[in-house]
Amino acid sequence: MKKRLRLLLVVCAGLLGLAFAAPALAVYQPDLTVQQSSYKVGAATTAGFVVTIDPSNDPTAKMTIFSPAGYASNLSQTPGTVIGKALAYVQAHKVGDIIVPLAGNVVVADPADPAIMAQSRACTGSTTNQHVWILDTTLQGQSIRIPAFVNVVGPYVVQQICLQSPADPANATGAQLIVANYSVKGLFTNAASRGSYQWAADFTPFVPGTTTANPAGTVEWRTYVGLPSSLTFKRAKSKASQVAFSGALTIRRPSRRRTTRSARPTGSSAPASSRARRASRATASTRSRASGRRGRRTPSTRCASRTTCSYPRPATTARDRRRRACRSRATGRRSRR
Repeated sequence: MKKRLRLLLVVCAGLLGLAFAAPALAVYQPDLTVQQSSYKVGAATTAGFVVTIDPSNDPTAKMTIFSPAGYASNLSQTPGTVIGKALAYVQAHKVGDIIVPLAGNVVVADPADPAIMAQSRACTGSTTNQHVWILDTTLQGQSIRIPAFVNVVGPYVVQQICLQSPADPANATGAQLIVANYSVKGLFTNAASRGSYQWAADFTPFVPGTTTANPAGTVEWRTYVGLPSSLTFKRAKSKASQVAFSGALTIRRPSRRRTTRSARPTGSSAPASSRARRASRATASTRSRASGRRGRRTPSTRCASRTTCSYPRPATTARDRRRRACRSRATGRRSRR
């Protein structure tokens, strides 16, 4: 009886420990979606970045976004140039946990501005940047300027964005980022060759309830883009009570080859051998119709006539039997002649 009681006390103590430890178990699952105005090979494109983070996740301390290898960039815009729009939603923990929107422009800033250099040192560890974008937004009449420090590092354009912790006394509303949606125009040009490419991002959270970043909690997210890709729509025959459209979506599918990335994402290259090129062309794109049906034809395995059969793919056991039946009928027919 005493042993059972001691065991019960141990189990209860363990459950209480888990209950009190549950809030400390970090949950951090941000994601990145990149939308482009053009998916043509070698075309200039406006890039739209959409970051979403569940309000129950740990607050975000830093975002680092990498362009695909092979994309070209133009960072020659002068300070004061408006290059895009920004929209964000934050949860104001010091104002009843309400979710409020922020909106404004994306403006090029002066990298040599002393205030910008001080922010850059705190975020990146360096005061030197090739380009700086300011997400110039407002929240309840209060200006909130979020800098993005932009540099070309090898084949990538790298954006580094640091945010305030909700626990920071200087954060008047205790704002925690939930959604960030901003676009930049005239800076990126698609790769010059067909293939699959990837935008990537590293997200680092804060230790909950503090102003300390948690590098051990850093996670990565990748978004794949196929070049070329296209979407076509046209109005279809419809009833009086509704309007119908039909169209086709063609996407260059990502390569199935296993790739290894040491430190930064890499764009895919063209297959080296002719066999790989043929396989790449054969599986290059998927065509989906508005009705939801696939547009791909399935090769027929039925006998084309009594004397011939066509098997475009390696035969299974059932197909072997069908082929032998076709050959036997052809043999019998020639023997009667």
